[in-house]
Amino acid sequence: NLSLSYVKLSHIGKSTFQGLQGTNLTILNLSQNSLSVIEDDSFQWLSSLQYLNLKHNNIHVSSRLFYRLSSLKHLNLINSLTGKIEDFPFHWLYHLEYLLMDNNNFPGITANMFTGLNNLKYLSLSNCNINLQKITNKTFLSLANSSLQVLNLTKTRISTIESGAFSSLGHLKILDLGLNEISQQLTGHEFKGLNNIQDIYLSYNKNLNLQSESFIFVPSLRKLMLRKVGCSNLALSPSPFHPLQNLTILDISNNNIANIKEDLFDGLDKLEILDMQHNNLARLWKQANPGGPVLFLKDLPNLRVLNLKSNGFDEIPVCVFKGLFQLKYLDLGLNNLNLLPATLFDDQASLNSLNLQKNLITSVEEKV
Repeated sequence: NLSLSYVKLSHIGKSTFQGLQGTNLTILNLSQNSLSVIEDDSFQWLSSLQYLNLKHNNIHVSSRLFYRLSSLKHLNLINSLTGKIEDFPFHWLYHLEYLLMDNNNFPGITANMFTGLNNLKYLSLSNCNINLQKITNKTFLSLANSSLQVLNLTKTRISTIESGAFSSLGHLKILDLGLNEISQQLTGHEFKGLNNIQDIYLSYNKNLNLQSESFIFVPSLRKLMLRKVGCSNLALSPSPFHPLQNLTILDISNNNIANIKEDLFDGLDKLEILDMQHNNLARLWKQANPGGPVLFLKDLPNLRVLNLKSNGFDEIPVCVFKGLFQLKYLDLGLNNLNLLPATLFDDQASLNSLNLQKNLITSVEEKV
C-alpha cells in the first residue's frame, strides 16, 4: 500500500515507479495532487496493482496510460480528467471491476471507450458533462462484452433515451437515470434487452409520459423509482405496471396524479413498499365520485409500507385497506381527514406505525 495523496505531485514519468518493479504493491493512492502529466507506460512496473486512485487531478487519458495494469480491479478517476479521452484507453484493464468517472468534463463517449473491460461490474459517470443528451443503441456498445451490473448516469443532462439504448447491457441489474432532463413518452423499447434488470431509478426528470407498454420488456424489475417525473396520467388500461409481477418497491410520489383506475396495481402480488405521497388523489376516495370510490389498493397482499401523505384526502372509504394484512407502516399525514370509519383498520393487525399528523381529526371513535 503506497499513498502519495496531497503531495503536490505534478508529473509522473515513465521511470517514476520503476523501483517498484517486482514488488507486491496492490494499492496506490495518487489523489488530491496537481497531476497534469502522466507519461505513457508509467504504470508498466506495477503488474500486481489492484486499486488505483487518481481522484482530483487534471490528467489526459491516452491509449497507453494504463498499459500493463492487467491486475487492476478498482480505478478511481473522479474529478481527474481533462480533454479528450483517446480510443481504447481501458483495454489493458481486463480484470477491472469498478470504474468511477464522476464529476468530469470530456467531449463524449467514443465508439471504443470501454472496449476490453470484459469484467467490469460497476460504472459511474454521475455529474459528467459529456454531451450525453441523447442515449442511442451505440452509446454503450463498447460494453457489449462486459458483465456490467450497475450503471450510474445521474446528473448527466440526458434528455432522450432512444430505442434499444441499453440493449448491449444484458447483465445489468441496476440502472440509475435519476436527476436528469428526460422528457419523452416511454414506449418500452428504451429498456429492451435489459433481461436481468432489477432496479431502475428515473426520479427527478422533466416529463415521463407512461404507456401501457412502458415496462413490457423488463418483467424482472423489483424496484422502480418514478418520483417527480410528471407522469400525472396513469389512468391507462392495461396499467403500465401490469407486466411487473416481481416488483417489490414502487415510488410514484410528487407527480400531481389525480386520476387512476382501480386496477392500477393489479398483479403486483409481491409489492412491499408503495409511495404515493404528494399527489392529488382526494377525489378518488369521495362517496360522490362518479362510479363510487376508487379502491386502488386492493390485491396487494404483501404490502408493508404505504405512504399517502399530502394527497388532499378529506374522505376515506371504510374498506379501502381491506386485505392489507401485512401492512406495518401507514402514513396519512398532511391530509384533510376529520373522520375515521369504525372498521377502517380491521385487517391491519400487523400495523406498527400510523401517521395522522396535520389532519382535521379532533376525536376518534373507540371502535377504530
